[in-house]
Amino acid sequence: RGSLALWSRPCRAANSALKWIREGYVGKAAKALARDPPRRVDAQTMLQDLVALHPSGSPVPPLNVHDERYTRFECFSVDSVRQAASAACCGAAPGPSGWTDELMATALADDDFATDFAALATDIANGDVSTPLRKLLTGARLVGIPKGPEGTRPIAMGEAFLKLACTLAINATKDELSDVFSDTQFGAFRSAGAQEFVEQFLPGRPGRPGSRYVRLRSFRCCWR
Repeated sequence: RGSLALWSRPCRAANSALKWIREGYVGKAAKALARDPPRRVDAQTMLQDLVALHPSGSPVPPLNVHDERYTRFECFSVDSVRQAASAACCGAAPGPSGWTDELMATALADDDFATDFAALATDIANGDVSTPLRKLLTGARLVGIPKGPEGTRPIAMGEAFLKLACTLAINATKDELSDVFSDTQFGAFRSAGAQEFVEQFLPGRPGRPGSRYVRLRSFRCCWR
C-alpha cells in the first residue's frame, strides 16, 4: 500500500540485492540494502557535467611496438588466461562491447575459444593491434552518478578484453615489477602489504602495549 514514490526505493534496493545474490555476490547485496537512496539528477544536467569533465581528447598516438624498452610476451597459456578471467569475476559492469568478466570466464571453458583468445590477449599485451582496434579496446562506457549535494561523479567502465590482457601482462612480469616497486608500494605482489604499511606508523610506546600487540589488535576490525 501507499504511493509508488514511497516504495520505489525499497523495491529497487531489494531487486538489486536479489540480482547480486543470484550471481553469488552476498557482499554487494548487503551494500545494496544498506546504502542511502541516490540523489536524483536531471539527465541533461548529468550529460553537461560529463562533457565538461571528459572533453574530447587528442587522437590515439602511434605505438612503436618494436621499441626495445617494451617487454615482449610469448603466447599466454590457456590455463593462465582461464585463471586470470576467473579471478577477475566480481560483478563489474560491462564496457562498450557488453562483455563482462563472468561472460569471459564462461566462454573460456571452450578449448578452441580459449586458445584463440590467448593469442589475441598476447597481441593486445604486445601492442600488435591496429589503430582502429586500439581505439575500441581503450574506449570506455561513461556514466554519471550523483556526487554530494550537487554535481556528478563520472564512472568509466573499461573494456573487459583489455583489462584481462593487462592482468596477464602484469602476472607475467610480477617478479620484475615487485623488484622495481617493492620499496614504494605495498599493494601488489607483497604478502601482508596492508599490514606492513600500518606497522610503519604504529611503533611501541613506553608504558603502553608494545608494537606487536598494537599490530595484532589493529586488524581485528573488518574496516581496518
